[in-house]
Amino acid sequence: MRRAWASRGTAQDAASTAAASAALRRRVRPQRFLHEPLLRQLRLAAEAERFDPLEWRRLRGPLAEAAPQLRPAELTSALQALAALRSVEPAYLNPVLDRLNDAAGYFTPQQFSHSLTALALLGAEASCQAAPMATAIKELLAVPPFYLHQLPSSLLLDCLEALLKLKCPAASLAEVLLRELPSAWQLNKEELLRLLQLLAEVAPRIEQGAVLDMVKVAMGDARAALRGRLHGVEGLSEGELLQALMACTELQSSLELHNEPAETPQSLCSLLHRRAMQRCDTAGGRSFEKLLLTELSAGSPASPRAATALAALRPEDCARLCGVLGHFARQQRATATRSGPAVPAYVARLVPGLVRRLIELLEILSAEDMVRAWEALSADLCYSDDYLSDRLSHALAARIFPVRGEAQAAVLRRALGAAANGSSLAPFFELLQSGVEDLHACWDSREDELKEAMCRSLALDLDDLAGDRSWSWLRQMRAHFASQVQPQDSMDWILDTQAVEDLCLKWHDLRRHAAQISKSDG
Repeated sequence: MRRAWASRGTAQDAASTAAASAALRRRVRPQRFLHEPLLRQLRLAAEAERFDPLEWRRLRGPLAEAAPQLRPAELTSALQALAALRSVEPAYLNPVLDRLNDAAGYFTPQQFSHSLTALALLGAEASCQAAPMATAIKELLAVPPFYLHQLPSSLLLDCLEALLKLKCPAASLAEVLLRELPSAWQLNKEELLRLLQLLAEVAPRIEQGAVLDMVKVAMGDARAALRGRLHGVEGLSEGELLQALMACTELQSSLELHNEPAETPQSLCSLLHRRAMQRCDTAGGRSFEKLLLTELSAGSPASPRAATALAALRPEDCARLCGVLGHFARQQRATATRSGPAVPAYVARLVPGLVRRLIELLEILSAEDMVRAWEALSADLCYSDDYLSDRLSHALAARIFPVRGEAQAAVLRRALGAAANGSSLAPFFELLQSGVEDLHACWDSREDELKEAMCRSLALDLDDLAGDRSWSWLRQMRAHFASQVQPQDSMDWILDTQAVEDLCLKWHDLRRHAAQISKSDG
């Protein structure tokens, strides 16, 4: 009888406890388990091939109401779905970001990686975002989870890339991510190339310290691993060779700017990096880039590998590759111990194919990319082509004039310097004429800052320019803008004498106006 009463009491207590718990759950969080269907519908709407605005309008209200109750896993799913939409109204995004401030410390490593990547897509620059976005990014970066080493290498690289997109690479978190990266020999070639590209973007943004030492060691390991995969089953394709070349050269150039003086005490990590680089490289740390260039340009000047790689070059990489090849040629000239060609043969073989691809993509390149490519080809690679110069000058004139800001004025100055290195004076004259006429026509309607920038770009403040004779003036102007690497001896102007005299008069007229402004300011 006592046992029956005891068992009955225990059952009644358990039933009452369960009922009380159920009532508490209904009272505190009545829709606790209704979030998953909402998030699933949101993900499907975001991942659809054609986004339906009506579906987003139907889901955004319930999402904002459910945001304060989202668990870390649900919050991660919501951020990923919102990141797929890219453009979200602040009224519906801010409740999710407010919840992120409270839940940041409870993320698993996978949830941390996915949330950081989603925030990088939602806001590319923390300093330019509204307060909720900046606060959410700050809170998430302030509490990185433990056990990041459990993340796969792809997610670690995602975290590093997200920091770069946010333009706020926290030194402590970057150090943790670099420390937790697996050995380069454990990465596949796609991850190796991605790591080199990320390191090339990280290096210019950090100063001397442990993070820079880790970048150096990671670069040495990645290059050694790539060296062993140039051939064989996992051999690099032509496009991957170009990507590796550009990333390695840019990274090496950034690290050379961070070289410490010999008398500065070196850390153990720096000494290990130096020993590793001595095992992998000779000739000032450029032998790996030279090896990649030789692989691309092996054989005849029309190498099949080089032709295939350059024909598939993306628009954003054309100017980048011109700069890389130009920097490499300039470094080779600076370190050469005996006289020789201005450009090594294994670099010169790539230039004609690169120029053909540049001309094909000229209409979709920005003015900045055009000038960067033209500078590298004319000054660093000593390449002169009248047809290319004419095409570049016409395309740049269409993008620069009329000059609306100081950035365009700076591009004009660089374009004049690149055009002055050509064998024909016509592109230089046309750009100079367009710039002078643009400034002359709009002198009274422009602000003083823009006029000063234009005066600097057109060399109106040039003190050592003597004489008003048109041809002598034009020759001095060209000599002022031309590079010392490629001196100009050509006397084949092929220009209209009257046009040169008119331009000379307009230029000196503008110079007198500029002198009056400087006197009034003084």
